[in-house]
Amino acid sequence: EAVIAKAEADISKLTKEIAQLDEDISVYEGDLKAATKVRKMEHQDYTETHKDYSESVDSVDSAIALIKRKMYNKKQGGALVQIVQSPLVSMSDKKVLEAFLATSDVGLDVTAPEAAAYEDHT
Repeated sequence: EAVIAKAEADISKLTKEIAQLDEDISVYEGDLKAATKVRKMEHQDYTETHKDYSESVDSVDSAIALIKRKMYNKKQGGALVQIVQSPLVSMSDKKVLEAFLATSDVGLDVTAPEAAAYEDHT
């Protein structure tokens, strides 16, 4: 009978532990569902932001290409150099302009642009 009483006590104790573990599992499953929902929303936000940034980068790349094409045969880079040398321009902006001028293949001068000669259109 002592063995039966001990077995019944063990059964009671283990039943309580199982109930506690079942409750823990329910909490963890709820946490997992909530985390999954948050993760999906964050992923959607990331995807939208990434798409927006990618479109912006593409637009900037296109604009740079257009500016380079339009400036290719013009000697108007002196204005950018003057801006870089201006004390009114912040250091971060100067670095950006200097980087642009360094990578540009436009052949920019620091001298004044040549004046266009008058052409008769008659």
